[in-house]
Amino acid sequence: MLTYIRVVTNPADDVARERIFNVPNRGIGQQTLGRLRSFADEQKLSL
Repeated sequence: MLTYIRVVTNPADDVARERIFNVPNRGIGQQTLGRLRSFADEQKLSL
């Protein structure tokens, strides 16, 4: 719950957002996260 609050208060907190993606296991692997990070970097966005 605290991680969700962190993202609501700071949408640019990519570490917290990655925790939301992976806990509990949602089947999002490192390759997919890498692609998402690359896309976000190219578009100058946070995850």
